This record gives sequence, C-alpha cells and structure tokens, in this order.
Amino acid sequence: MPYLYSNFLWKNFIRIPVTTSDIDFGVDKQITPDHSKTIFETLSALNYTERHSRMDRMFPVVLLKEKVLVEFITYPAVDIKFVEKLVGDQIQINQD
Repeated sequence: MPYLYSNFLWKNFIRIPVTTSDIDFGVDKQITPDHSKTIFETLSALNYTERHSRMDRMFPVVLLKEKVLVEFITYPAVDIKFVEKLVGDQIQINQD
C-alpha cells in the first residue's frame, strides 16, 4: 500500500517505501453526510479490541483484530471533523 499511496494518491514518489503489517484505511474529504453508526461503533460491536495510545486517556484508540492493527489515515488538507463524523472521534486518525 505505501507504493500506491505515494505514487497515485499523494503523487510523491518514494523509491523504497516503508512497509508495515497493519491494515490502513484511507479517508478522503468526500464523505456522505449521515450514517447511522460510526466505524468505531461498528467495529466495536464486532469485537475488535482497543489499544490505548496514552494510559491517561480513554480515547483515541487504535483498533486491533487478532493482533493486526487497523489504522485510519488521511492527509493534512482534509477537515478532521468530517472524518471524525464517519470514523468516530474515539479512533486515532493519522494525518500524514
């Protein structure tokens, strides 16, 4: 996925991209307005586990399914409030 992101989404070619063993969901700025549940509510109901990034806070969390991280990423130009409406403000969203 890093190859696809760098070459086709962000258009900043990286010769040797960093590889990871997680699941990344890219969230764009074109989000439909209303959903009955956020992604956080849906995945929590499906028994995904939570990893707290800070011990002194309940949220945001990173979700896991059988030790595989599920991460949400977007780019800095996207209004984070729109992304949080879809994903939920309980999930950590990386803006890279």
